[in-house]
Amino acid sequence: MIVFDSFIDSLGTIGAWFGFNPRNPIDHLVGNDSGSKLEPGPGKRGEIENHQSPPTGFFNNANNFVINNLQAYHLENVTGPGVNAFLSGNAVLQNLSPHTNLDAVVDSSARWPPPSCHPGTRVTICNRLLHWLSDAARQWSFIWLYGSAGCGKSAVAQTFAEKCLELGRLGASFFFSRPNKCNDPKTVIPTIAYQLAVHCSAYKAIINSRLADDPSLLSKAIPVQFRKLIVEPFAHLQRHDPEAVREPFLIILDGLDECDGEVIQCEFIRLINELVRVKKDFPLLWVIVSRQEAHLQHTFTRIVDSDRIELVIDDECRDDVDRYLRDGFFDLQRQYYLDSSWPCKEQFDAVSKGGDGHFVFAATALGFIGDKEYANPQKRLDQLIGFLERVEGRSVTNPLTKLDLLYKRILSDIPDEIFPTTWRILAHFIYTREALQLASNTDFLYGSAQAFCNFINIDQATFYNALRQLYSVIDVPPPEQAATTPIQQFAIKRDHAFIDITTTLLYWNEVGTRHFHFDETVMVVSHRDWIHNHACLPGMKWTSGMDALSLSKKICKLSDWSWTEYIREKPIDLGLLSHMLQLDLRYHRTEFGWVHFVLSTGFCRTKPSNEFDTKLLDNLREMTGQEDFEPASFPLRWVEESSSQYREFLLAGYGDKSIVVWYTNCDQGEWRLDRMNCDQVPSPDMISEYQEWLRQNRWYAVVSEESQDGSDSDSETSEYYSESEGLPTPGGTETEEEDVSSHNEDSREGD
Repeated sequence: MIVFDSFIDSLGTIGAWFGFNPRNPIDHLVGNDSGSKLEPGPGKRGEIENHQSPPTGFFNNANNFVINNLQAYHLENVTGPGVNAFLSGNAVLQNLSPHTNLDAVVDSSARWPPPSCHPGTRVTICNRLLHWLSDAARQWSFIWLYGSAGCGKSAVAQTFAEKCLELGRLGASFFFSRPNKCNDPKTVIPTIAYQLAVHCSAYKAIINSRLADDPSLLSKAIPVQFRKLIVEPFAHLQRHDPEAVREPFLIILDGLDECDGEVIQCEFIRLINELVRVKKDFPLLWVIVSRQEAHLQHTFTRIVDSDRIELVIDDECRDDVDRYLRDGFFDLQRQYYLDSSWPCKEQFDAVSKGGDGHFVFAATALGFIGDKEYANPQKRLDQLIGFLERVEGRSVTNPLTKLDLLYKRILSDIPDEIFPTTWRILAHFIYTREALQLASNTDFLYGSAQAFCNFINIDQATFYNALRQLYSVIDVPPPEQAATTPIQQFAIKRDHAFIDITTTLLYWNEVGTRHFHFDETVMVVSHRDWIHNHACLPGMKWTSGMDALSLSKKICKLSDWSWTEYIREKPIDLGLLSHMLQLDLRYHRTEFGWVHFVLSTGFCRTKPSNEFDTKLLDNLREMTGQEDFEPASFPLRWVEESSSQYREFLLAGYGDKSIVVWYTNCDQGEWRLDRMNCDQVPSPDMISEYQEWLRQNRWYAVVSEESQDGSDSDSETSEYYSESEGLPTPGGTETEEEDVSSHNEDSREGD
């Protein structure tokens, strides 16, 4: 065993080779305007001040020795980031990694094969970018490369990034992509820092020290991360180690318009612009690539410290697309042993004209023609040209409109009996995230084709059969990868998609409640209170090789969220209305934001219409301690912020499947939404729990104050409650239908 103090002395000896003071392994930490940094002593990198040979130490002149039973003790008296940085060479990468998204970098296997420029295409723009990179007298340190959808922006960004990587000039890249889940803004700065640390050892040492001092940097706001992890370290290198940054590193952000949130997209632009505006000759160059979305255009119009390059569809671009098409047809000739005269000039020109310089159209067309499922490119080319010729008669000028029509042509090959399932897959994939935008987590649906199939309740065979005709335009993972790999996408009408999404959520809501929550007699409807610690949902269609229990809980949680966004906005869909009127609300946990949708049918009402309703109101009066309660007013004001105190009820359902729902709002802003089924009786515990909640939230104090003011009077409920004979049926009398209809109109106007 060796004494650890002696071992540290020896580390100091070794450290002297790197410019560290051998007397104290943390003496090299010096204060400056950016905080503590790891930096060598005076002189050039690698130069040992005042030493012609290694200083002596514990291991001086030792060789061919072995240390047995070495024991390391906690360093209590010798601490600091310098020690951490020295003893843990790659600790910075380990600290950064959990906060990054390395699937978004230029050479990630997750993006393979990436979109890149076809050989011999986009030569002018690539040469222009390379000249800018190598020009020491460059005017700009920041470029915005923009263009329309499908013009090949990401291919240019990928090709340029790969070339910079070869030259040793690429500092970092981030390729945003919603379908690939590379759109979280919180991962951008850590991912950039990770790559810079790999490519620049001097920078790596600095942020290693910073993260050792303050690991919470990785959870701070994006502007703070940008300053602490990017700006200040490179400013330090620029002052104290200019050789390490003699040639500036390039950072590429591709597809910024796919980053999650327009505000943060503009914030990234602002941060970069502020940096290049204030710090001239800073050792970082920036390229942002995106579509010319309105908010991005507006942001860049206020920036004078950047160059702007539009990727236009010009003659050179059209020639590039033609080159790409010719090479694609040549590959098909070799693959299928076709004559070199195929396709003829007229056929080639028809496809070229259809794309009009858009690579995305050319790629889709070649995928359609060369689809291996059909294995007949000649016939497929004839079909495509015939389709394009019919399209020309519609005076379509936008080739991307032709692309949509081409997708429709591909979809038309799907057999009629299969197409409804295909449509459901595409509709949910495109719109579920939008329909449930307030839900805490829908990512599990978009990260796993298998989870997605279980949610829409189809099995493995049905899934692959529904998509087998679409492999030319959709990337469908094989079964062995379906648990961890998503599908990639299409175009479907939003309204129809929202109807099916709503129906799907209703289905799982009922299944989950019927099997696992029916014994919850009074349910407080608050998302944070809904717990799904129960067994797997019955009826899931494809659970082999995956964590079915975890998936069940996620689907249940998702179905708890409001599934009413579509019906809040749109006219009544009769199919969905029919489905909703058949709901057994005893098995649904819901917010009742959809009441106006069914109000005119009598499915929801504020007047008791039969003995079941009377029993429900009896039970409610028992829960409230014989206090009055008011009928709900429309549009519902439930869950809206309000300082007033009130309690409203609503009856819903038919016959013995009816329920009563009541909303209690206290003047402190606290609220709860409870319900009871007509086959339940309030227990003492239920009553006690509700009454205690009222007391805790000053309900009775406010009631007492109102009584003293003489404002306490019988509510409108007393009048309703006394009516038990001769009341309308659930369908309602003519008079009630007129009243409810007017309620419905008011509700529509209010929404």
